[in-house]
Amino acid sequence: MFAGPSILRLHYYQSVVPSTINIAGVRYSSNLRGRFQHWKKPVYSAPHVNPLELGPDFSVVGGRPIQVTSKIQLEHKLDQLRLAKKVVKLLSDINEMEDLHKKAETQRLADAKQIESIRPKSKGMKSIAQL
Repeated sequence: MFAGPSILRLHYYQSVVPSTINIAGVRYSSNLRGRFQHWKKPVYSAPHVNPLELGPDFSVVGGRPIQVTSKIQLEHKLDQLRLAKKVVKLLSDINEMEDLHKKAETQRLADAKQIESIRPKSKGMKSIAQL
Protein backbone atom coordinates (compact mmCIF):
# COMPACT_ATOMS: atom_id res chain seq x y z
CA MET A 1 0.00 0.00 0.00
CA PHE A 2 1.27 3.47 -0.87
CA ALA A 3 1.30 6.18 1.79
CA GLY A 4 0.80 9.77 0.70
CA PRO A 5 3.34 12.54 1.44
CA SER A 6 1.32 14.03 4.32
CA ILE A 7 1.17 10.67 6.14
CA LEU A 8 4.91 10.18 5.65
CA ARG A 9 5.56 13.69 6.94
CA LEU A 10 3.42 13.04 10.02
CA HIS A 11 5.16 9.72 10.67
CA TYR A 12 8.58 11.39 10.26
CA TYR A 13 7.61 14.24 12.62
CA GLN A 14 6.38 11.83 15.29
CA SER A 15 9.49 9.67 15.08
CA VAL A 16 12.07 12.47 14.92
CA VAL A 17 10.51 15.17 17.14
CA PRO A 18 8.75 13.46 20.03
CA SER A 19 6.93 15.54 22.62
CA THR A 20 8.59 13.58 25.44
CA ILE A 21 12.18 12.38 25.43
CA ASN A 22 13.45 9.51 27.59
CA ILE A 23 17.17 9.78 28.30
CA ALA A 24 18.84 7.41 30.77
CA GLY A 25 15.58 6.67 32.54
CA VAL A 26 14.69 10.37 32.96
CA ARG A 27 11.70 11.58 31.03
CA TYR A 28 11.83 15.12 29.69
CA SER A 29 8.76 16.77 28.28
CA SER A 30 8.61 20.06 26.45
CA ASN A 31 5.89 22.36 27.74
CA LEU A 32 7.05 25.23 25.61
CA ARG A 33 7.10 24.17 21.99
CA GLY A 34 9.61 25.89 19.77
CA ARG A 35 12.16 26.65 22.48
CA PHE A 36 15.57 25.13 21.89
CA GLN A 37 16.54 24.75 25.54
CA HIS A 38 13.19 23.83 27.00
CA TRP A 39 14.74 22.28 30.12
CA LYS A 40 16.00 25.67 31.34
CA LYS A 41 13.83 28.27 32.99
CA PRO A 42 12.88 31.16 30.72
CA VAL A 43 14.98 34.29 31.12
CA TYR A 44 11.97 36.27 32.32
CA SER A 45 8.64 35.14 33.60
CA ALA A 46 6.05 37.59 34.85
CA PRO A 47 5.73 37.58 38.64
CA HIS A 48 2.50 36.68 40.35
CA VAL A 49 1.15 39.92 41.79
CA ASN A 50 -0.83 39.52 44.97
CA PRO A 51 -3.47 42.24 45.42
CA LEU A 52 -2.58 42.47 49.11
CA GLU A 53 0.95 43.56 48.25
CA LEU A 54 0.21 46.28 45.73
CA GLY A 55 -3.26 47.28 46.86
CA PRO A 56 -4.18 50.59 48.46
CA ASP A 57 -2.99 51.40 51.96
CA PHE A 58 -6.04 51.49 54.21
CA SER A 59 -4.20 52.76 57.29
CA VAL A 60 -6.19 55.02 59.58
CA VAL A 61 -5.75 58.77 59.20
CA GLY A 62 -4.89 59.12 62.90
CA GLY A 63 -1.72 57.09 62.33
CA ARG A 64 -2.93 53.80 63.78
CA PRO A 65 -1.87 51.06 61.32
CA ILE A 66 -4.18 48.27 60.20
CA GLN A 67 -3.27 44.82 61.50
CA VAL A 68 -1.46 42.53 59.12
CA THR A 69 -3.79 39.74 58.03
CA SER A 70 -1.46 37.48 56.06
CA LYS A 71 2.14 36.38 55.91
CA ILE A 72 2.44 37.88 52.43
CA GLN A 73 1.42 41.30 53.76
CA LEU A 74 3.90 41.03 56.61
CA GLU A 75 6.74 40.02 54.28
CA HIS A 76 5.83 42.88 51.92
CA LYS A 77 5.84 45.45 54.75
CA LEU A 78 9.15 44.15 56.13
CA ASP A 79 10.63 44.18 52.63
CA GLN A 80 9.50 47.77 52.14
CA LEU A 81 11.06 48.77 55.49
CA ARG A 82 14.30 47.01 54.56
CA LEU A 83 14.37 48.78 51.19
CA ALA A 84 13.65 52.17 52.80
CA LYS A 85 16.51 51.70 55.27
CA LYS A 86 18.84 50.67 52.46
CA VAL A 87 17.86 53.71 50.35
CA VAL A 88 18.49 56.07 53.28
CA LYS A 89 21.88 54.45 53.97
CA LEU A 90 22.91 54.65 50.30
CA LEU A 91 21.80 58.30 50.08
CA SER A 92 23.87 59.15 53.15
CA ASP A 93 26.84 57.36 51.56
CA ILE A 94 26.35 59.39 48.36
CA ASN A 95 26.18 62.65 50.34
CA GLU A 96 29.37 61.72 52.19
CA MET A 97 31.11 60.94 48.88
CA GLU A 98 30.00 64.29 47.44
CA ASP A 99 31.40 66.12 50.49
CA LEU A 100 34.70 64.25 50.22
CA HIS A 101 34.87 65.08 46.51
CA LYS A 102 34.29 68.79 47.20
CA LYS A 103 37.01 68.78 49.88
CA ALA A 104 39.44 66.99 47.56
CA GLU A 105 38.65 69.45 44.76
CA THR A 106 39.24 72.51 46.98
CA GLN A 107 42.47 70.92 48.28
CA ARG A 108 43.62 70.29 44.71
CA LEU A 109 42.92 73.91 43.72
CA ALA A 110 44.72 75.21 46.83
CA ASP A 111 47.74 73.00 46.07
CA ALA A 112 47.81 74.20 42.46
CA LYS A 113 47.62 77.85 43.60
CA GLN A 114 50.41 77.29 46.16
CA ILE A 115 52.64 75.63 43.54
CA GLU A 116 51.95 78.51 41.13
CA SER A 117 52.95 81.06 43.80
CA ILE A 118 56.27 79.27 44.42
CA ARG A 119 57.18 79.05 40.73
CA PRO A 120 59.79 81.61 39.67
CA LYS A 121 58.54 84.35 37.39
CA SER A 122 60.47 86.23 34.74
CA LYS A 123 61.21 89.85 35.69
CA GLY A 124 62.21 92.81 33.60
CA MET A 125 61.83 91.08 30.27
CA LYS A 126 59.07 92.05 27.92
CA SER A 127 57.84 89.63 25.39
CA ILE A 128 57.28 90.58 21.78
CA ALA A 129 53.59 89.89 22.10
CA GLN A 130 53.19 92.62 24.74
CA LEU A 131 54.80 95.37 22.62
